[in-house]
Amino acid sequence: MAFALDQSARVGRGGFAAQLALSGSIAVAAAGLLGASPAFADAEAQASQVQNALIAEADHCRFTGACNGNGATPAAAEQPDVWGAIALSPSTLASGNAWNYRSAAEAASRATAECRKSGASDCKVVVTVADHCVALAISKAENIYTVGGPVGAANYADGGALLRCQRAGGKNCTIDLSFCADGIRHVVAEPNTAAFSRRR
Repeated sequence: MAFALDQSARVGRGGFAAQLALSGSIAVAAAGLLGASPAFADAEAQASQVQNALIAEADHCRFTGACNGNGATPAAAEQPDVWGAIALSPSTLASGNAWNYRSAAEAASRATAECRKSGASDCKVVVTVADHCVALAISKAENIYTVGGPVGAANYADGGALLRCQRAGGKNCTIDLSFCADGIRHVVAEPNTAAFSRRR
């Protein structure tokens, strides 16, 4: 029985209860084959019910946060402090951005207005971002634009935007816009991968 329970711990959430029920059935069948008394089978059935109750309690705790009967609920998710947005004209690749706004709607409105200052009439918001960094890469000859991020560092957003632009067929991809929602250019030093570039 202990082996079957150890094995069931490796089964995903959906199969865990079924595995426990199966292990209880095996134990009851084994008890019958070995000539064990009905009391043994009853004890195993009760143990299985206890196991199922513990699983149900654990699931309830995990999904509601009410653990150990304390009725506590998890803290509300932290709300974003600042928002940013990028708007772009697909026909001209004119763009506009906004950062350090209190809501996504405010940032999107400002980015669209900035894009329209170029004279483009088809400006649309391509991304809004909360508390993170984004970048816009363009390749004018192929009329390609891509967004990198949202990520925690502007240089990673830049790299992502350039890579997506090149993969989309851009021959001369450049970063058109790059910013973080709070208006500070957060940069993370990239790891030194030179030591890992050689094959053995």
